[in-house]
Formats: sequence, C-alpha cells, structure tokens
Amino acid sequence: MHIYRDHGEAEDSWTIAADPAEPCPAWSVLPLAAWRDRSAPAGPSRYGLLVRPDDEPAELRAAAERCPLIVIELAAADGRGYSAARVLRAAGYRGDLRAWGAFGRDQVLFLARCGFTSFALHAGLTAQDVKRALQEISAPYQPGLDARTPIPMLRRARDAQSGS
Repeated sequence: MHIYRDHGEAEDSWTIAADPAEPCPAWSVLPLAAWRDRSAPAGPSRYGLLVRPDDEPAELRAAAERCPLIVIELAAADGRGYSAARVLRAAGYRGDLRAWGAFGRDQVLFLARCGFTSFALHAGLTAQDVKRALQEISAPYQPGLDARTPIPMLRRARDAQSGS
C-alpha cells in the first residue's frame, strides 16, 4: 500500500492483518480486540492498531501511550473516525495517525485538522491530490489541532493592534 506522509508519497512498511487470528509479523496492524490480546500489558506495542467505526473511543485511550501507528478506518458518510482521532490526540497520542478507507480529496484537510498525519492512497486519491488538498485553504474559520490560526482569531488580533 502507498501512503502520503511528510509531504510526499511513500511505500507503507505496515500491513493490515487479513486474519488477526493467524500469526502476524511485527509491523502488522490489528483490530482492537486482537491488538489487546497480542500486546503486552505494559510498554510499547510492536503492532499497529486498526480502529473501526464501531470501536468505543474510550477504549482507545489505553493505546495512545503504547502504539507506534494507529490506523482509523473511515466509512462513507460517517464522522466517527474524526471523533476517534480527536479522542486519541486529546489522550496524548503523538504517533502516526493514518486515515484509511472511504475518504476523498475533499475530506483530507479536515482529517489533518483533526490530527491525522498520514493518508492511505487508493484508486480515487493520489499523493498529488492529498498535497493539493492540504495547501488549498491558507486560513481556516474553525479551530483545529493543526498550527493554523483561525480567521476570527486573526481578526481579533488585528483589531487589538489597531485599537479598534
């Protein structure tokens, strides 16, 4: 699988386990139940975590400290993946948070603003599409987890400087 990360396309060294009940090498991404079963109770995990839309966000917090990669499966017309990303970032997760599944170019910037750091490329999405989407809007209206300052805050700062 190819991914977009750090301003370009890359080959992904991680694989999503086809059958998590079978033995999986390191660098495998496992669904939540299989990840819990295979990961040691403490310390870093050697497996990535696959978060599905119906996984409870509260259960994800334990993974935030121990998981090198979290892949969030996005379903069409379902915003739970955005919420899972926000929950994980709020819990202190600093690792790679990857968008995977049913998402398009028009969602990339919003996914990044929720904390996603890489994107699984698919038939309808190229690295160039992701790059363009991330650069499309120079100043957002809403606050997010990225470093962009929302327009209302820029206006307030400008008005405070001018004495208005």
